[in-house]
Amino acid sequence: MKKLKPAYLLNLVAALAVMIAAPSCSDDTDLPAASADGDTVITLHVPNPSAAESSRSRAAGDDPDPSHDITTEEGAIKSLWLLAYDTKGSNHVVKQLQSSGEVSSDYTTYSIQFTPGSYRFYVVANLDSYINKPVSAATAEDELKAMILRFSPEKLPNLTDGLPMACLPDEIDEADADGIVTIAPGEKKQVHADMTFLCAKVRYTILFNNDKDGFSYDTFGEYSISFTGASATGVIASTTLLPAESSPVEGSFALDKVPLESVEYVTETVTGAWQGTVYLPENLPTEKKSLTTLLLNATLDGSEAALRYTITLPSPEKVTSTEKPESLQRGHFYDLTGRVTSLGDRLDLTAEVKDWTLLQLVYDIHGPYFLHVEKTEVQVQSGVETLIKYDTDAGELQFESEKPDGKDLFVFSTVTGEDGEKYISVSVNPEIPASYREVESYFYIKAANLRKRIEVNASLNPFLNVTPTEIEINVREYISSGEYSAEIPISFTTNLDKVEISGFGAWDSSIALDGKMTTTEKTGTNNLLLTGMNGGDFWKSEHTLTLTYTATTGGTKIEETVTITVKPNVLNYLIHFRAPTDWTHPHIYVYQCLQLPANRNDSYKSKTVGYKTWNDKDKKDDYVAALEYCFTGKIAFNGWSSDPNSDNYYNQLGSFENGFFIFDKEQELWNCTKDNSGIHYNSEYDFCKTYRDSISNGTKYTSSWVTCANCGKNYINTETDGIYTGGYNQLWPGIQMRNDGNGWWTFELSGAATPGKALIMFTDHHNTSTNRYPGHLEVGIPLFDYPNREGWFDYANGATQFTSTKPKMTKYRIYWPNFNNKKAAYIHIWFANKDITTWGTTGILDSNSDYYHYDFELPESYPASTEINYQVRQAGDNANKKVTLDKFQKIDGEDIYAITLDYNDNLNNSGKPKEYGPEPALANDTYRIYWEKSKGWSYIWTWNCYNVNLQVSDYDGFQGYTSNGIYKGTNGVLYNYFDFTATDNNNFSFKANFKREKGDEDWNNGSGEKLIQNSYFNNRRYYLL
Repeated sequence: MKKLKPAYLLNLVAALAVMIAAPSCSDDTDLPAASADGDTVITLHVPNPSAAESSRSRAAGDDPDPSHDITTEEGAIKSLWLLAYDTKGSNHVVKQLQSSGEVSSDYTTYSIQFTPGSYRFYVVANLDSYINKPVSAATAEDELKAMILRFSPEKLPNLTDGLPMACLPDEIDEADADGIVTIAPGEKKQVHADMTFLCAKVRYTILFNNDKDGFSYDTFGEYSISFTGASATGVIASTTLLPAESSPVEGSFALDKVPLESVEYVTETVTGAWQGTVYLPENLPTEKKSLTTLLLNATLDGSEAALRYTITLPSPEKVTSTEKPESLQRGHFYDLTGRVTSLGDRLDLTAEVKDWTLLQLVYDIHGPYFLHVEKTEVQVQSGVETLIKYDTDAGELQFESEKPDGKDLFVFSTVTGEDGEKYISVSVNPEIPASYREVESYFYIKAANLRKRIEVNASLNPFLNVTPTEIEINVREYISSGEYSAEIPISFTTNLDKVEISGFGAWDSSIALDGKMTTTEKTGTNNLLLTGMNGGDFWKSEHTLTLTYTATTGGTKIEETVTITVKPNVLNYLIHFRAPTDWTHPHIYVYQCLQLPANRNDSYKSKTVGYKTWNDKDKKDDYVAALEYCFTGKIAFNGWSSDPNSDNYYNQLGSFENGFFIFDKEQELWNCTKDNSGIHYNSEYDFCKTYRDSISNGTKYTSSWVTCANCGKNYINTETDGIYTGGYNQLWPGIQMRNDGNGWWTFELSGAATPGKALIMFTDHHNTSTNRYPGHLEVGIPLFDYPNREGWFDYANGATQFTSTKPKMTKYRIYWPNFNNKKAAYIHIWFANKDITTWGTTGILDSNSDYYHYDFELPESYPASTEINYQVRQAGDNANKKVTLDKFQKIDGEDIYAITLDYNDNLNNSGKPKEYGPEPALANDTYRIYWEKSKGWSYIWTWNCYNVNLQVSDYDGFQGYTSNGIYKGTNGVLYNYFDFTATDNNNFSFKANFKREKGDEDWNNGSGEKLIQNSYFNNRRYYLL
């Protein structure tokens, strides 16, 4: 798996990779083109500590910290092999690499031709002295993976033969998760191989301090100690090329002598210091007795007493920065420090472990800083910015350039590009006169102790640069952000002698240009000054303005044009509102709360501004939001100021209470209705002036306009006992909406309102009625942000938020019989506590006068189970009925769903009233009673039955009979009828009550007691009056 690197090393690697991959890099080795047969070339990059050392330019004393124990000899490569095995074929590339002598930054590069395919890359160095069979062009992958490195007391890893190193497939930076590098046809691919040392580096430093406050004094007092030599045991005799789980203990050996010598130690105060460094084979023990151990011999000065100290490599209880604390791992540098605090056996030991690879050596050689640049040769043209990608950890860069006539030839800055990379910006100093010539020059980049020379070919042609050349002033965006004035800088740079600006003479007073209009300076800035964007006619229409910058020297003239486009505040919002049927004068109140600006320099930035007002009823302070705008009430905030002496200074002191920022200074004046002096608010700017004037002048938008006398006046409305009388409303309830005549009301809102910040309330009339939404002390509905700026709020049907399109509706119709009385036409419909009709609504009488009907609409999204309540003829609470929408049936040829009620106000049938046929034939020996259907009698209660086949009705049992049916008489009248038979056709009788309800209910609303007997029938038929 790829090794994890410290953050500082990852930064270095990324920088190196960017510099190396850039095809324009002047330090890169040129790559041959792909061959005609489809072969391609890869460039292999191997870190080169020697190149890193030679490429640095250091001042005296700026060498790497000696405590790093850095030596470029560790990274010396005596022999280097690339073994790339084709995973899907036999196009293996196994070759010994010879450097071309080219280095790219801190890498040596090698160009190798490949056949396109997928490869496993192995890069090995300095192996031949440690293996039985040298690497060759015939080395197969299995043979390579099985290689064993052999060590002995006479043959430890050493600098003379070169330390063994390898980069395995999963350590190649460009390899995928399976360690495969894919090479496409014709591709010029860069491959980076960081070489890991196949042994461990161990440095041991022994410290002694027997000063009176030293760590050795308690044990040794004034006696000193000298270390005379060191040895080692448990040194592993062989390791595998590939990482292993454990090390073989067979053949492990001892070293009679390892380096140890007295040194001068400057990191801390000591009275004695000894140090040694040894390169040891990897040891991955399975038990502690197999650990590699250092033995240190010492004598006590003055007594010649022999002391011995033991160091286990590494000491498990001290090492905290490695995954396997009891292992001596390849590719790791173990830096051990032991303090002598006892008479032998043990040391007070600390240890640091870090990765040990060629790239790590490169970093260490760089010392505390590094500097990488994308290219070392550039072309620079007057008036044109040239960018050079760089990376460093040295902080601020400094630059030196040639100084013709005492002036810097170039000017510099550092910038961050859109890609997040760091760049040096280089351009010709505009103070250098234009000369139409090219010069060869250079400059130096200085990063701390590092210094890099860049060669430059500079063109000194005349130029004039103006920035920006396109300016769009979006008035709505300024207003919505609380800014009604602004300054827009326009800068120029030139190497000509004179600059003149023209084109602003006939501008409106709301827009101006400051600064010098004629100058001999080489650089300058003028400010475009914008004022009064929340008022004034100039900002209400679109304009295109131009400025012309003219630079001249002798006969040379260059012009640049600045185009300024004003986008007016004309993109208004259309707000549609469907009010409940009992609302007669819907009003809208639109406001926007004031927020602190985002550039405030504390944690209160963007918080809502508020004020406190005394609530005498509850004896407490109420917290209320200050307004930025009331779009329906002539309220506009004057804008934040950066002047500390201004009442609208954005950084003035205050406190955060109950969700609002409350200013310390005269906070009550943030109530816009009390700011009579206009300190914070402009109370004359009317965002809906045209609309308000139309009300004042009595103009009606449509024939169905409903006027409101208290909305159009030009003085502020006052409230007395909860009633508003005359004038316009600064705050709630706002202004009356336009009646569109179809249940919908509309208001056109200024485009200055900000979606999500502007809040909307609806109410009926000017009093404090409960006909309002949202409710009292609730937050308004946020303004929508639909592309067409049109929103629909169907409050009549229970909406709680806007929709971008008009809600699709389904039309429903209820038919009910004409009872031919004065209340027959009335119907009241409602659902979910919301009225669909008012109490006094009447239906339409059909042409045949048999039925009334009433149409109403509901959103098509309502489910079929929605329950509709209704009452006809104002019959009282006991006559309330219910029906669900699934009972309504579509009328053929019409987009209407209907039901028909019977004379008892219950559902008779889905759809339109039925078409009844003629009277059905009367069966033999059967008698028929018939009556007008309009009487509403459908049920028959019977008793005193004599010689008839009828059952006596019973309150606790049989509940009576139901009409047999309905037919249309020859006179066009509808009749109910009831048929029965007798046991004696010449002598029968019974009593009956014909009723609206079944059973004994509604007894007094029927026909009353009727005697029915055989003498009443004519041709076995009897008409019941």
